[in-house]
Amino acid sequence: MEQLALQETYPEIRKIGAQLVAITPGKKPLPSEHPLAQVAVQMGVGPTGEGRTFPVWDQGNRVADLFGLKHDFSAATKDLYRAAAVDLAEINGAEAGWTLPLASTYIIDRAGVIRHAVVTADWRIRPDPNDTLERLKELVADQ
Repeated sequence: MEQLALQETYPEIRKIGAQLVAITPGKKPLPSEHPLAQVAVQMGVGPTGEGRTFPVWDQGNRVADLFGLKHDFSAATKDLYRAAAVDLAEINGAEAGWTLPLASTYIIDRAGVIRHAVVTADWRIRPDPNDTLERLKELVADQ
């Protein structure tokens, strides 16, 4: 859902010469009948995966692992997800299995230096894309 909000800021991100990439192990958009896709529709953001024009990738959750963001699920949590018809291994592919990245936003400069980072264990807490855009503009202006 955050990705769809970021899509709205993407043209301005590109206009200032920056790139946007979403890191997710999801191997494909969820079908519209999937419970998680239905929640997205109810929230007014549409099915996951639709409407993005920026790259979305991280096969096997490898980038998340390198950033120290990958987390596993306990057996009890897996059972809860399965009871709700959510099979992360099916959604993410066997290589990622039952892992997800922590919610995070980074601004990385051309030299590979992280200039701004927001990381949270609570997936519901995300920075406002407009605030991230403003921070990016400030960093570009300072260089």
